[in-house]
Amino acid sequence: MKYVLSAIVLAITLVQPLWAADGPPPVNPDTNHHSEADTQEIGRPGRPDDVTRTIEVRLYDTQSGRMIFEPRGLYVKTGTTVRFKIVNVGLVEHEFFVGNPHQISEHRKWMQDNPDMEHSGPNSVSLQRGQSGEVLWAFDTPGPVDFACLVPGHFEAGMRGLIIVNDLPAFGNRG
Repeated sequence: MKYVLSAIVLAITLVQPLWAADGPPPVNPDTNHHSEADTQEIGRPGRPDDVTRTIEVRLYDTQSGRMIFEPRGLYVKTGTTVRFKIVNVGLVEHEFFVGNPHQISEHRKWMQDNPDMEHSGPNSVSLQRGQSGEVLWAFDTPGPVDFACLVPGHFEAGMRGLIIVNDLPAFGNRG
């Protein structure tokens, strides 16, 4: 019992500051918060039979010009396969792209050179206004994993987020 209580106290101490900010802070592509950004293992495409958690992610654009994901930060337990249900409730096209900082930077440059490109891959989906889609992703390795909308101008308008993958017990809707 003492071990379980200690683990709970440690987990709350480590993640409580992030809860207060409504999830992990958004990623900045110009800073390398990952130790090996070019080779970081962010997981792999998931299989429908392995899904253990479903998370709805809504894509918004606001009257003030901000573009956001809701939620903007997530906690996922290592070993979880997530079905991301992506819903574009915004007024314009958006995308959901999971990657490490290097992948996001490269894809961002590619999207700037090809702004009309629509695509779907194992780690991404592009959605027109009112559309929904899915991304299945298996998180096998602890650490931070980024997600972003890389339609030109959207990342700069705030459309980015962070997934913390760890082995700590889940609290509330985090797990």
